[in-house]
Amino acid sequence: MSPILPDQRNIAQVFQFPVIYDTMTVRENFAFPLRNRGVDEEKIASRVEQIAALLEVEDMLDIRASNLSPIISKSIYGARVGARRCECGDV
Repeated sequence: MSPILPDQRNIAQVFQFPVIYDTMTVRENFAFPLRNRGVDEEKIASRVEQIAALLEVEDMLDIRASNLSPIISKSIYGARVGARRCECGDV
């Protein structure tokens, strides 16, 4: 047993099939896990830009996920899971 409460653990689940929110844009999908953790909006915006630049999808940030190809969707999903860094303070 861990002395850390479940809501304070920095964990994420990765599912076999990509789960991205079709009703959200790529930007909103990247920001989703950070907003759930209560990260400041300025830090979220900065992190989203970093992730988009890393994946070279800056031009897709405002596209709804439902309009993406399966390959791009998988990349977006992986990046969304990795949007949080291991240290909560290092977002």
